[in-house]
Amino acid sequence: MAIKNAIAKNVSSFLDTLASIAVNDRVYIDESGIDQPDDDGYGGCELGEHFHALKSGQRRGRVNMLAGL
Repeated sequence: MAIKNAIAKNVSSFLDTLASIAVNDRVYIDESGIDQPDDDGYGGCELGEHFHALKSGQRRGRVNMLAGL
């Protein structure tokens, strides 16, 4: 219950701060990230045969983007 009260207090504080900022002075920011996977390992083979794909096992790069409005 204490956690819910703390969250409610933080939300209330945030909304009070937001209300004090004019709508025309607000900036909205969003962040998104996209993983850059290797090869998904899709392919074709004869019916009943198993398709084998080699993967490096290492994590590839990631692209993070920020946008503001």
